Amino acid sequence: MRKLTRQLVILFVVFVIYFGYTTFVDGLSLFHTNFDLYDPKSVESLIAVVGKGTAQGTSTFDKYLTWTNDGWQAKESFIIILNQVKTTINAGSIISVPDFIGGFWAANSLTATILAPFKLVLVGGVFAMLVPLTKTIFFGTVIGIKSYLKSRRSNILFNYQNAIKFTSELHEKLVAGDFEQVKAAYGSYNGLALKPAFLVNMMDEIGDVLIVEGSLKKFIQPCEVVVNSLKEMYEKERRNMLTAKQDEMFFDFKRGYEYTSIGSKYSIAYYKAIDTKVESKSKLAWKLYSLEMFRFYIFFIFAIVPTVIINVILLPLIGLAGEAGNAAPALIIVIWFASAIILHAIFTLTKSSYKNMKKELLKPAITYYGLMIVMAITLAIGINGIIAMGPITAPGSSSAMMTIFFSRLGVAVLSTCLIMYVISTLMDANKAATGMTKKVILDGVILPLIAWLLSTGLNLVGMILGLAHVETNLDAVFSAVSIGVLIAFWVYLSVSGVLLNNIVIPSRKKRVETQQALAAEGKAAQDKSEAKN
Repeated sequence: MRKLTRQLVILFVVFVIYFGYTTFVDGLSLFHTNFDLYDPKSVESLIAVVGKGTAQGTSTFDKYLTWTNDGWQAKESFIIILNQVKTTINAGSIISVPDFIGGFWAANSLTATILAPFKLVLVGGVFAMLVPLTKTIFFGTVIGIKSYLKSRRSNILFNYQNAIKFTSELHEKLVAGDFEQVKAAYGSYNGLALKPAFLVNMMDEIGDVLIVEGSLKKFIQPCEVVVNSLKEMYEKERRNMLTAKQDEMFFDFKRGYEYTSIGSKYSIAYYKAIDTKVESKSKLAWKLYSLEMFRFYIFFIFAIVPTVIINVILLPLIGLAGEAGNAAPALIIVIWFASAIILHAIFTLTKSSYKNMKKELLKPAITYYGLMIVMAITLAIGINGIIAMGPITAPGSSSAMMTIFFSRLGVAVLSTCLIMYVISTLMDANKAATGMTKKVILDGVILPLIAWLLSTGLNLVGMILGLAHVETNLDAVFSAVSIGVLIAFWVYLSVSGVLLNNIVIPSRKKRVETQQALAAEGKAAQDKSEAKN
């Protein structure tokens, strides 16, 4: 989940690069007017003939303005508002008004010609990052389901049987405590065609333990769970093929979801079976509820229905829809999150398996749902901040509002991702065998919450000063410091991750090489064992 949060931040950075660069090159950087130009004949009610932000090369700009060696010259007379006073610029005069023209180069300049191909290259690179990230974040499960359904016939005929045979033999070797035989099994694992998410997770963790030559006893029970899960999935598929009518709704979607998602009941059953640091009933409750939270995004989908009913039907009936005004998007977000929380809580807390530990489950439930509400409010405040900017379709808004827009968008996304990162840390740590270490708590919980408090507090103070129309630049300063805090934290997170991956622990490349060497050793050991037999 923490990896997903980082990917969302990267996706946001990609969007900023693309839209920011495009807006700069095609709008802000081109010569444009910083004033509205009015018809000199319309003295009483001014009629604009050239809007603020109009770029050179357009028909209206070129009709009234031209460039000479002495500077910008008026081709025809016009009126501008300078210091709240109407000022007439006569035809043929050189314009000496400060900051009358903005931008850095003309649309037909050599600079623009040179940068145009570079823009295409940069945009191509941005989309090269955007497409795989979008697929991974938003469509990974869908793609996995499609792939599973495509191979269903082969899976039923022999892939399930091969996977069940492999895991059953692996379980026997784990029970026997034969380290070399487990290595041999790991070497033959790559030959499997059927690899559900829970099997992949188990083999990855076994590989990590094999590398450090650790104890494999903790995988005995989880491996048995994996074997039973594969058998259950196979029986469901086989029974479905033998009967003309499906016994359950959404059969294909459910099987694909169970195969690909870490939030499926089989993945959760695997993690429940892992022996983690749960010396008390309270820690067990944290582990169980953390695993249940991996299903939460499914309830976001289900929550769309009550959200639409409340916002489209109920609120208009009681007369609140019109009063919401700019708060409507924020209201929709909060209702959506609240609906998902209620549905998830009902689904989880009413399970019969949790009947004897409901008291212990309340603490993690309140913590997770409280953080979800904070995340919803943070996102809602950020969106309201963007809406408060006013219309972004007005002339000149490209040059005047671009920095403000991206800074407020950055605050909304990055501050929301901070809370999401805290939730992800709690989920990942409580399902892991190592549990919540001091470093995980510091980097994944304490520092993000401090960054969120600083950023949100400074941003709120800046917004309050702006709404109060205080004659000071403090609102801009507070907003700048707010986005600076967010950027500093995410940069720190990226740098600390790079340092850990390359200095403290082996790099990914070295780890892959080690795993490949381990698989080769396992394969050799298996061949040697078969030769003896």
